[in-house]
Amino acid sequence: MMQPEDELSSGRDNEDGDGLARSPLRQPLAESHQKKSDKDASVFAEPWMEDMLHPQAAHNSGTAQPLTNHVSEDQSVWDEPGLSPALAGETPPDGVTWYRWYMKKVDASSGLYSWLTTLVVVLTSGVFAVVATFAAQTIFVSALIAITVVGPTTEEIMKIALTLWVVEKRPWLYRNGVQILLCALASGAAFSAVENVLYLNIYVPNPPPGLAEWRWTVCVLLHSGCSTISGIGAWKIWQQFQQQRRAPALTDGAGWIVAAIVIHGTYNGAVTVMELSGFGF
Repeated sequence: MMQPEDELSSGRDNEDGDGLARSPLRQPLAESHQKKSDKDASVFAEPWMEDMLHPQAAHNSGTAQPLTNHVSEDQSVWDEPGLSPALAGETPPDGVTWYRWYMKKVDASSGLYSWLTTLVVVLTSGVFAVVATFAAQTIFVSALIAITVVGPTTEEIMKIALTLWVVEKRPWLYRNGVQILLCALASGAAFSAVENVLYLNIYVPNPPPGLAEWRWTVCVLLHSGCSTISGIGAWKIWQQFQQQRRAPALTDGAGWIVAAIVIHGTYNGAVTVMELSGFGF
């Protein structure tokens, strides 16, 4: 037989934290159950505010988080619109933001390394654009669309691709807009040179002097000029994120890149009409 005190003890075990009797149909309480009053109700106790996103201060001797728990700075909660200074006040001094991470990278990199990166982009972006363009233009479309839409779009995007990648993923490797414009201009000039060599030696063997002169003047100016226009767009992207202290956004310079594509496509269309009209070099 259960003694009265045992019955009383059993009744206590089936009570909620507020003293009310628990239903026998409810799930039993776990041994580690705590009253709500014992929990930290602060927003800083939420999982997304743990130390793996916001490292502990230097004076805090708590356990360091393993590297496998590191979350990319692109996913920092302090860059979310709901935690913007206008809504949530100023970001805490130890809060991880994309722009603070960027500034640390700027301080850690040297000017020499920055210009070496610029040189690598200058030397490789044009050749990369040629290879990528040939790969992309294997899609079968009508000749007119290929000449006026697919070709210009592919070429202008590929010529600026490496420069844009550095602006978006390694922006601290550029120290000023001149480096960005130099990379864009060099990419267009190198692309034009490789294209001319292929065109005048493979596509059109023994070309007339007028065609060769046209390609080494007008075509070089076209490719270099359009790439420089796209480079202005990349510069705008790089400039805007620093002024607004946020991650880079392609929309800040997309208009310039689209303008370069339109100019290139218009040129291709005009040359095609001239050729069909019997214009000769």
